[in-house]
Amino acid sequence: MTTKSIENLNKSRNPSTYDAMIDIETLDVSPTSIVVSIGYIIFKMEPTIKDSVKYTKRYNIQIEGQEALGLTRSVKTEKFWKRPQNKEAFENLQKDTIPLKTTLESLTKDLASIRIQNFWANSPNFDYVILENAYKACGIGCDQIPWKFYQLRDVRTVKWVSGQYFGHLKRNSEEDRKGILEFLDDISSHDPLFDCAMQIMDVIHLNNSMELRSKDKEEDEKEKKFLKCEHEPDVGNV
Repeated sequence: MTTKSIENLNKSRNPSTYDAMIDIETLDVSPTSIVVSIGYIIFKMEPTIKDSVKYTKRYNIQIEGQEALGLTRSVKTEKFWKRPQNKEAFENLQKDTIPLKTTLESLTKDLASIRIQNFWANSPNFDYVILENAYKACGIGCDQIPWKFYQLRDVRTVKWVSGQYFGHLKRNSEEDRKGILEFLDDISSHDPLFDCAMQIMDVIHLNNSMELRSKDKEEDEKEKKFLKCEHEPDVGNV
């Protein structure tokens, strides 16, 4: 169940530890890229996306002024956003924009206000590298970045593990789609919150598969012990 305020997540007597999924939209794919939008979802490992998501937020960022900070745009990425199927999504990300520095300061304040164990992305080498460069470009010290290098987790690794050991991810089920629509209204692909939700599904599906396999192993061990006891002779009656 989602909350309207991130501060509410810490109001219980025993505040929980959460995971954060971050996704960004940009005007380049290099580490120096202009940042168009940042979305993040605070979540816990629960069986469904609906139960997992606890808080969502998206920042739409002013593009103007970012080049003066040394941030870049690429012709190829701009052409991508100008495609008919992507144009509306880009226009939505340019509504109610705020300056990049203000965005990053708010992001730090938000994420530092709760206990986050893992920071996820698809992959950290893209999203977090670009964000860390943006912090630097805005003159914000590295001590203000809300994650540490050892907290970063890669969704691409999750998908590889799932493919190697569980065949495939049961992604995009009707239940998952309904779960997303319950907390994301009028959201589609190339929106950072939609991408965050899809990536969380990858993570929780692998977690569910691993828990199920663990339970199956426990049941197998119990059955083996039972069968062993059934076939062992009763020494007292020999």
